[in-house]
Amino acid sequence: MNAKKVLLGMVVGGIASGVATLLTTPRSGEALRKNLVRSEEEWSQKLSTLGASLRDVSNEVAYVSKEGKVVLANLIKDIKISVQAWKDSTTSNQQTIKVELESIQVALKKLENDLQKK
Repeated sequence: MNAKKVLLGMVVGGIASGVATLLTTPRSGEALRKNLVRSEEEWSQKLSTLGASLRDVSNEVAYVSKEGKVVLANLIKDIKISVQAWKDSTTSNQQTIKVELESIQVALKKLENDLQKK
């Protein structure tokens, strides 16, 4: 479909609907113009308010994004510190468990040898 034809159809349709509305409206031309001006002012004010709200939301998103990066970086740093502290605190326990496992293995071998002798 040709884009120019579609655009022309939309423009012609818009003009036709505007003319049809003006011809079938129960108000006088002056009342209609006042109503249109008032509606235009209301829409302009609403659009201005919407624009300001969108700017506020955009600023808040940017702020939250920056703060989130800082908080996330601090959280990662704290987690790394906690994991390292846990590793450090469990090192001595790991050594103790390793020694105990070795002694159990020695005891099991001795027990096996004793059982085989009998």
